[in-house]
Amino acid sequence: MNKDFDNQSGVEVKFLTLKQIGDEINLRNQKAIRKWLIDRGITIHKLSSKTYVYKIDFDLHSDKPLVINLRRNNPRNWKEMYRVIANNDILYNLMMLEMEQETVASPSTMVSTKTKNDEKLLMALVA
Repeated sequence: MNKDFDNQSGVEVKFLTLKQIGDEINLRNQKAIRKWLIDRGITIHKLSSKTYVYKIDFDLHSDKPLVINLRRNNPRNWKEMYRVIANNDILYNLMMLEMEQETVASPSTMVSTKTKNDEKLLMALVA
C-alpha cells in the first residue's frame, strides 16, 4: 500500500495499485481487474505511468454488499453490527452516508381523492 499526504489538510491518503487490488479480489488479469472496478463504480486514477485507486474508495465499495446483507437480515441493529466490523470510523461514517443516499424512496402510486374525508385521511397518512 502506498501512502501520500494531502498538503492542505495533513491527512494521510492511501492508495492501492491494480496489482494490490487483484491480490485482494483474486484476479490476475489487468483487464478483469479494471472491469471489476468499473462495474462497482470505483474511479481508477492514473499518475504518469502508475494506475491506482484510493483505498477508502475500494474499502467502501467492497464492504457495501456486506452492509446491504446486514441491513436486510438485521434491520434493527445493522449499524451497530457494521460498526464492530468496519476498519475505522471514517469508513463507517462514509458507509452510513452512502446507505442513506440509497434508501431514498419515491412514490410509485399516484393517489387522487374523491371527497374531503379522503383528503383529510391522505394528509394524515402523509404527515
